[in-house]
Amino acid sequence: MDSTSVFDRGTKIVLKFIVIYIVLASIWVLFSDSILIQFVSDMETYSRLQTYKGWAFILFTGALFLVYFKPRVKALDESQEALVETERELKRRLDYELATVDCMRILLETNDVDDVIPNILETIHRTVGSSRSYIFRNEDDPDLGICMSQTHEVVADGISREIDNPLLKHLPYSEGSPTLLATLQVKQAYVHIVAELDGPERTILSEQGILSVLIIPIYTGQELWGFIGFDDCEQARQWHEDDINLLRIVADGIGESILRQKAKNELKESEERFRRLHNASFGGIAIHDKGIILDCNQGLSDISGYTMNELIGMDGLLLIAESSRDTVMHNILSGFEKAYTVTGLRKDGTEYPLQLEAKNIPYKGKEVRVVEFRDITERKKTEEALKQASDRLALATRAGGVGIWDYDIVNNTLVWDEQMFRLYGINQDQFSGAYEAWRSGLHPGDLERCDSEIQMALSGEKEFDTEFRVLWPDGNVRNIRALAVVQRDESGKSLRMIGTNWDITSQKQAEEELRESERKYRSLFNQSAEGIYLHDLEGNILDVNDEAVVQSGYSREELLGMNVLSFLPEEFDKDDILQQWSRWSPGEPVTLEAKHFHKNGTIYPIELTTSCVYFGNEKLILAMVRDISKRKEAEKALRESEAKLSAMIANISDVIAIIDENGINRYKSPNIEKWFGWKPEEVVGISTWQNIHPEDLKKAQEVVRNLTEETDIEITAETRYLCKDGTYKWIEFTARNLLHEPSIKGILLNYHDISDRKKADNALREGERKFRSYIENAPHGIFIVDETGNCMEVNRTASILTGYSEKELVGAKLTEMVEPEFLHRSKKIFRELKENGFSSSEVIFRKKNGTKRWLKCDATRLPENTNLVFASDITEKKKAEHSLIEAKMMAEENSRIKSEFLANMSHELRTPLTAIIGFSDMLNTKMAGDLNEKQYRFIDHINKSGEHLLELINDILDLSKVEAGKMKLECEYFSVSAMFEEIRTLMTPMAMRKNVDLKIENNITTDDIFADRVKFKQIMYNLLSNAIKFTPENGEVFVAAERIDKKVSVSITDSGIGIPEHRLSDIFDPFTQVDSSNKRKHGGTGLGLTLVKQFVEMHEGEINVESEEGTGSTFTFTIADTTCEEKVSMDSEIL
Repeated sequence: MDSTSVFDRGTKIVLKFIVIYIVLASIWVLFSDSILIQFVSDMETYSRLQTYKGWAFILFTGALFLVYFKPRVKALDESQEALVETERELKRRLDYELATVDCMRILLETNDVDDVIPNILETIHRTVGSSRSYIFRNEDDPDLGICMSQTHEVVADGISREIDNPLLKHLPYSEGSPTLLATLQVKQAYVHIVAELDGPERTILSEQGILSVLIIPIYTGQELWGFIGFDDCEQARQWHEDDINLLRIVADGIGESILRQKAKNELKESEERFRRLHNASFGGIAIHDKGIILDCNQGLSDISGYTMNELIGMDGLLLIAESSRDTVMHNILSGFEKAYTVTGLRKDGTEYPLQLEAKNIPYKGKEVRVVEFRDITERKKTEEALKQASDRLALATRAGGVGIWDYDIVNNTLVWDEQMFRLYGINQDQFSGAYEAWRSGLHPGDLERCDSEIQMALSGEKEFDTEFRVLWPDGNVRNIRALAVVQRDESGKSLRMIGTNWDITSQKQAEEELRESERKYRSLFNQSAEGIYLHDLEGNILDVNDEAVVQSGYSREELLGMNVLSFLPEEFDKDDILQQWSRWSPGEPVTLEAKHFHKNGTIYPIELTTSCVYFGNEKLILAMVRDISKRKEAEKALRESEAKLSAMIANISDVIAIIDENGINRYKSPNIEKWFGWKPEEVVGISTWQNIHPEDLKKAQEVVRNLTEETDIEITAETRYLCKDGTYKWIEFTARNLLHEPSIKGILLNYHDISDRKKADNALREGERKFRSYIENAPHGIFIVDETGNCMEVNRTASILTGYSEKELVGAKLTEMVEPEFLHRSKKIFRELKENGFSSSEVIFRKKNGTKRWLKCDATRLPENTNLVFASDITEKKKAEHSLIEAKMMAEENSRIKSEFLANMSHELRTPLTAIIGFSDMLNTKMAGDLNEKQYRFIDHINKSGEHLLELINDILDLSKVEAGKMKLECEYFSVSAMFEEIRTLMTPMAMRKNVDLKIENNITTDDIFADRVKFKQIMYNLLSNAIKFTPENGEVFVAAERIDKKVSVSITDSGIGIPEHRLSDIFDPFTQVDSSNKRKHGGTGLGLTLVKQFVEMHEGEINVESEEGTGSTFTFTIADTTCEEKVSMDSEIL
């Protein structure tokens, strides 16, 4: 709908108004007089009505037009508002679409991600209008897991920046927001109101003043790169779907941009690596098209003598000698791709042996040929020298036990000398002279490999230099070493193979023994508890063991490329160390303490033992490194412990003393003066026996004699010690023989004053005697039982309860005296004792004489797997409880009968009463004829009394429904404000009759509540009508409403007569009023407050009253506006 259509509708409404008005006016003019004549016969009255005819027409037509046009005008206004809202929504959507287009343009135009992100953030920040827009990037931390760091941010005016907040740098998801990471990893949006969050997310976001948050993950391929988000610090914003879609599109675009830049960087790095590898090749490389060189490397320039600029564009055949150009051209045309040898030609005209190998490859959109040039001058010289050496070797080996063989490849004949037969354990008759005869003597495990090596030697791929095993006919296995050379014709075809074999079985055995020895050495080397470094005189590490790897934090490979001096701190003079190493010779090792660098940058203390050793003719340094961090910590702890010990000795309550074997005091701690009055110097050097009470002296000396006979034992005893003031105090001392300890060489004593304890012990013994007396005479039966229920000890009352003697009970099983149907309870007691340490239960107990009694058993767990059970006879109590239950059931039945009676009676009374009120209303309205004044007064009395009685019956009926459980809540959403306006309208006439000022203050911001509207209104009516009735004229009634948590609280305060304190507890009882005179004066049923309380409690609310007699009263009730919803849900579940 547009503005034009709205205008057209308004025009049509105005035209209809004019037409209808004209028609009505015409009808009124034509027929009004006729209508008046029909109903009015008196001319005087007719003339008077003519005066008001015009006003009557205006009022009539005005009312008619108001009824007709009001809904249409309202519909017109609503249409206009909908149009404005639609235009606003279209503008917002257009802004979002434009922002999306701008972001995509930025992503397409800008290649650098660091340029892309700020521009995009600015664009979407302007569009969405968030408080803060930002991007976080993920970082992997081996210790903390995945962390987040803020990299970019845009904030609105007045909003603090968080880009420099250290808490948002390298923040682990596990600490900051574990649920955020879980959401991002499944590629979902993180949309939340901060107040609804729990845990660390709510804390960290609230500290930044954030009220709502929207976060979208940024993925580069399948990898979670980070996230982009909006914050709102001004309102708890509900993010629109367009906000989420815009942010998701931007996040995808940023991820793609990052992925493209990453691929571009990788491509650039790859090209750079290829270029470096291209130039670092050990041979020359050229790319040519039909012989013309398109590109080459530095190697080709070095081989040929031409510069790279000269080579590019040059005919490649100019690098080949004239004698080999036909061969090269043929291979180019045929696409030959194996290595072959030709003669090369340098720029200076010299020729040299050259090996070429070429392949056809695509290059810049076409097929070209890449060729490797390799100068084999040195290899040719080596081959020639080898041939000559091989010939000489063949002659020399005849006398050295070396077998020589000659294999004619063309004719497949193999010739052995005599030594060869001895090497293979056969004679000439067993040898056929063919290649297959040699193969038949090989060990099956080496056969395939040897065949392959022969073929590779024949093809020129490698020299024949190998080892294999031969299997003699008698099963003996021998190890053979074989060398051979291949003779070829001018074309390179293999003609024959000449070689040697010799037995290396002894050498193999020696090698195996050496390897075993090496394994043992390496095992011992690596199992050492100390880090071992072997390095040269320059400090270069040659070998390390496993412990060195663990200590340093470096891998073995990293250590073998390092220098030991790099582990030492700067304070070491490294030049002096190198000079010392150069002057060292094998001898006594040197041990010292030093500090060592760890890979992670920490420094730890070590004990270093170095010595000079020779490996062959080379002098090396062997360093043994022991990590002494724990030892240093222990030494530090020992020093601290000694300091603490000294402080403790000076401050502890015990006196510490050292005496020799003769009892002479060698040391007394300072606190002896505090406890006994002696200063340490007054008693050191004299015999300790002088301070022992004469009656205890012999016992104390016996303790010392026993100590001197054995070491490492402790003896604790008590004695009386002489104080400086001449009194004696009881002490407890512990003595230990430390005569063998060099640092003490004496008997160590520690003792303390136990005079108070001695007094307490005496008191305790007296208490135990009294306690035993109490137990024996306790009114409860007391049983001490083990875990299986066997009685270990009982008191006299237990014997009376059970009928058994104490002697019979000890050893008896308590559970066997319980009635069978209560055995499960007795087992439960012991189970609860084991789990909780206490239990309580009631059981029927069978006495010795067979009678049964109810016992209440309270049990608690004691040490040493025992339990204490208190038993009391509750038989009479059980009988009383049974009688009480029967009385309660009877009372409930009576109450039910009463409620049903009230409900039925109220219904039966209300039916005729309704008829009485109805007929009295008819009489009052003259429908049955005119009445005189006295009759009207009587009818009015009948009507008021009937209504009062109906009100009473209705209240009784409601109360009976509540008590019978038949009253249900009819919940609905309704406006509190509208409800209060209805109440004001309803109660204002009553208040005005007494000139009572009625004030209502509604502080509920969220207007709608979910409750029973009728009952809420009835609660308010009853409370307000009471407040107005009991408030004197010119008084005041004040109503206040507010929401507390999820409850609505309403208070009604009046300035009335108040309620005496002793009547406050029963004002909610049925048919109760504070004063019977009030009932006569003000009326009322006495059920209003009772129903109010019932209706409030049906809403799971509370009502209370505060009142002071003569001042006024305040009734306050609360209802939960979610209660009804829950009750409806429960009712539906029950149905």
